[in-house]
Amino acid sequence: MLRLQSAVNRDATERVTFPVSIAFFVLIALLPGGVWGALVTLNLSTAPAMPWAVPVMAILLGAMVWYLLGYGPPSGTRALRATCLRWHKISRSQWHWSVVAGGASIVSLAGLWIVLSTLSHWQPNRLPSIGSLSPVTVVGFIIMGSLVAPLSEEAAYRGYLQVPLEQRFAGTTAVLVTSILFACAHITHGLIPLKLLVYFLGRVYFGTLALMTGSILPGIVAHIATDLTFFILVWPGDARRAMGGGHPTIDPWFTVHCTQTVTFAAIAVWGFVRLRRAPSAV
Repeated sequence: MLRLQSAVNRDATERVTFPVSIAFFVLIALLPGGVWGALVTLNLSTAPAMPWAVPVMAILLGAMVWYLLGYGPPSGTRALRATCLRWHKISRSQWHWSVVAGGASIVSLAGLWIVLSTLSHWQPNRLPSIGSLSPVTVVGFIIMGSLVAPLSEEAAYRGYLQVPLEQRFAGTTAVLVTSILFACAHITHGLIPLKLLVYFLGRVYFGTLALMTGSILPGIVAHIATDLTFFILVWPGDARRAMGGGHPTIDPWFTVHCTQTVTFAAIAVWGFVRLRRAPSAV
C-alpha cells in the first residue's frame, strides 16, 4: 500500500507542469524571509524589549509546513506539495551518518571561509546591530532567524526545485543546479567569486544529504547548525581579517584553519560514503 501510494504521488507530481513547482519554489524561497524581516522591523519600532515577532513567525512557519505537507486547498496540488517537500522520516543509521557528514562539512566550510577571507580580505557580511536590544529579544531573534532560513530554503531549494530536477535529470545534476542558483541568489552579499564558492559548496552538502536520504530533515538540522556557527563564530571575525591592506596575515592560526578545512572535508566525504550505504527507514 505504501509503495502504491508513493507511486501515485510520484505520478501526480509528474503530471503537474514544471512551472507550478517553480512557482512554489519562488514563493517559499522569498516569502518567509521577507515576512520575518518585516516583522522584525515592526517589532523593533513598536516594542523592542518584547520579541512578539518570534511567536507570530513560529505560527506562520508552522502553517507553512502544514500546507506544504499537502493539507488545505487546492486538492489538485496536494500530491505535488507533499512529494516535493520530501518531509520524510529517515532511519537511525541515516541520521547518524547525516550528523557525521553534515557536522564535518560545517567545520570544513567554516575553516575554508576563514582561509579565503584571510587571503582575499573580502568585504565582511553585514551583521545586525544588537547592542541596544535586551537579551530576551536578541536570543529570540537569533533562534527564530536560525529557523526561518533553514526551513524555507531547504523546502524551496532541496524540495520544490531539486525534486522536479531529480525526476528529469541525474541526481548530481539536480544538486549542482540548485547549488549554483543558491550561490547566485547570494550575490547581494557581494559579487566575490571565492565567497560565492563557499555558499555553493555548502549547498552541495545540503543537496547531497537530501539526495541520499530522500528527506530535507537532515539538511534542515545541518542548515540551522551552519547558520548559528557562522553568525556567532565566523562572521564576527570577518572585519578583523579584512584589515590587512591586501596583505594576508599568515600566522599559526592560518595553518590551523587550513588543516581544519582539509581534515574535516575528508571526514565529510567518509560520512557521505557511509550515509549512501546506510539502510533507509521502513
